[in-house]
Amino acid sequence: METAARYTESKIKTYGFETKRNLCLCEFSLGPDQFMQMNRKGANLNMDTIPFEMVLIEPSDDDQYRHSIVVSNHHRNTIGQIISDMNPQHIDIDIRFTAPVELLYFFGPHFGDRFGIADFTYKALAESKIPLIASAFSSSSIFLVLPEHCAAKAKTVFSNRFEIPKTVQCPSFISINSRHSSAT
Repeated sequence: METAARYTESKIKTYGFETKRNLCLCEFSLGPDQFMQMNRKGANLNMDTIPFEMVLIEPSDDDQYRHSIVVSNHHRNTIGQIISDMNPQHIDIDIRFTAPVELLYFFGPHFGDRFGIADFTYKALAESKIPLIASAFSSSSIFLVLPEHCAAKAKTVFSNRFEIPKTVQCPSFISINSRHSSAT
């Protein structure tokens, strides 16, 4: 016998929405052996200088893995050079760049426990005719890669569909920034 439970809310809760603009989506596919060859070479490169906004690796056709990396658009050429430098045997790698793009991301309680969050999110985008380039769902976080000038519209759509808790203000008798001093 199997028991199933379902958690529902009248409005799905989130802790707010964040957007980043002027980004670049870099996509390429590699087989496991190609990735290992590139990874050995790449271990010597200083990739700490490039902040990754989103990284998604997923299986694709022919024992390949599709890599989707979102970085600031001004790192676009650097990412292409790093991938080329990590390719010691000059394996033919098709790298596709989409830029500029925007990233809308948000998180909330129980996202990882409920399967309907992705469906709810995709339907809201489709109903509002907002194109989606890429997405990643990880535990309680959602990352949406959208065309330029679409993140603000998506944020408005989601603000009406998700519940965002109101900011809690400290009572007036508590002063967070006050200094304690003693009279002399």
